[in-house]
Amino acid sequence: ITGVQIAQIHTLGVLMKYKSMPMSEIGSSLYISRPYMTRLADLMIADGLVERRPDPSDRRVINLAITEKGKKYLRQSNTWYKKDLKESLASLDDSDIGKLCTALEDAYQILTKLQEG
Repeated sequence: ITGVQIAQIHTLGVLMKYKSMPMSEIGSSLYISRPYMTRLADLMIADGLVERRPDPSDRRVINLAITEKGKKYLRQSNTWYKKDLKESLASLDDSDIGKLCTALEDAYQILTKLQEG
C-alpha cells in the first residue's frame, strides 16, 4: 500500500463517518497539508471515490462526499487489511500473541488517559 492509498483510505473513513465535509476540515483532521489534500481530492474524484458538492450554507466552500464506489473501495480495503494482518499474526506463537495483547491493552489505557485529560 502506498502513502496515497493510505491517505485515500483515511479520507474515505472520515467521509464514511461524516458523509460530507469541507476539504480543509478533512485535511486538518488527518494532518494533511492543503496542497496535498487538493491533489489527493483530485485523484479520488478522478477515480470516482468521492465527489465535490457545494456547501448549502456557504457557496465558497466545497465539500467532499463519498460515493458508492468509494464505500465499496473502503470495504474492500478493510477486508484486505484484515487478511494481511491475520497472515502476519499467524507466524507468532501463543506467547508472542499474549505479549502483543498486553502491550495493546496498555497502549489503549494510556491513550484513553491522554484523551481524558
